[in-house]
Amino acid sequence: MSFFGSISRFALRGKFVLLVSVVTIASMLIISGYLIKRQGVIYHDELVKRGENLVSNLSYNAEYGVILESSSELENLIRGAARADDIVHIAITSSDGRVLAEIGTDYGENSRTIDKEIYRPSDDKKFKYRQFISSNNIEYIELTYPVETQRMSVSKENLGSLYSDSEDAAVMEKIGEVKVCVTLENLNKEIDKSETTSTLLAILVIISAIIIMSAFARVITRPIETLATVTDQISKGDLTKSVDINRSDEIGHLAQSFNRMIDSLKRYQDEVEEYNRTLEEKIIERTRELDEAQSQLIQSEKMAALG
Repeated sequence: MSFFGSISRFALRGKFVLLVSVVTIASMLIISGYLIKRQGVIYHDELVKRGENLVSNLSYNAEYGVILESSSELENLIRGAARADDIVHIAITSSDGRVLAEIGTDYGENSRTIDKEIYRPSDDKKFKYRQFISSNNIEYIELTYPVETQRMSVSKENLGSLYSDSEDAAVMEKIGEVKVCVTLENLNKEIDKSETTSTLLAILVIISAIIIMSAFARVITRPIETLATVTDQISKGDLTKSVDINRSDEIGHLAQSFNRMIDSLKRYQDEVEEYNRTLEEKIIERTRELDEAQSQLIQSEKMAALG
């Protein structure tokens, strides 16, 4: 038997509850999935934005430390920033690639880069992004920003205006680089918590909706069941029953019409019984008259035979 054939055998209440349950479950799955996905995107975007702000601020504050190649000053600078839970590694390097200051774990060992689009809050083209997964399946985002300083460009053309307000004499030179790595482990944990909470909430809403719809379906179908029961009894000839439904909706109107129909059938039945009873009395009276007439006829014949 097909699925729809099996459903057609359900009672009206069962069909109503099944339909509402399917619609509720489908709606909750779609809404929960969208909200969870959207929340994950928001968390991810906020994390990237926070990383951008951190790496740009470090780059700005590390200018003189990189110029002087003062490792102690740079380590003091990055030590406070590395206290954040999502920061796993910070490094400041010189223009030739030498590490001037570094703090954090070695996240890059046996890691593999993944081709995944990263949200970029800033339009600054100096930001570099790289997303990868480590050997223990933890996702990371690495943000890189150059450390620059302003130098005066001395040439024959601007030699005379070196100490003037000319902007052409100043150029930005890259003297180093700040690299910050943030982990997505805490982000994924928060997303998992959100998924669990959303799933539990969806289950609670679905169960509550099924209970409410079952009670509502019972309120709707109980009068119909009463009508069906009384109709079955009337079909067997029992016209003493009536439908006791006091409602102002369509079902109440149907019950009133049904009771009027029962009253009409009762009157018709009473009229038929009265007619049958009267007819029977007339037949008995007519039979008695015929018997008397026949007796008189027989008596007359006997008298005629005696002369």
